[in-house]
Amino acid sequence: MVLADGHRSLRDDFEVSSPELDAAVASCQAAPGCHGARLTGGGFAGCVVALVDTAYTDLFAEAVLGDYRARTGLQGALHLCVPVDGSSLVPVIAGSNMAWAR
Repeated sequence: MVLADGHRSLRDDFEVSSPELDAAVASCQAAPGCHGARLTGGGFAGCVVALVDTAYTDLFAEAVLGDYRARTGLQGALHLCVPVDGSSLVPVIAGSNMAWAR
């Protein structure tokens, strides 16, 4: 899976993970409904993104928080988010000599 491979690369090739981040990724990957997880951002500070079926969000959250605490002794936090469209080109208003806004 791309997310798992990405995490392994960040952990092993770039050495920007930590035991706590690795535990969070492992907790996410073991939870119901998870398709993959990896650290995100610059590493060291502690954020993980996971792709999860919406039907499993409650089970996922409960499983991850319990498993992470068992692995680390730390209290984790979850922020459930929904993806949205990213940036795109927008046509310029009629009369402009530019074809697209930048």
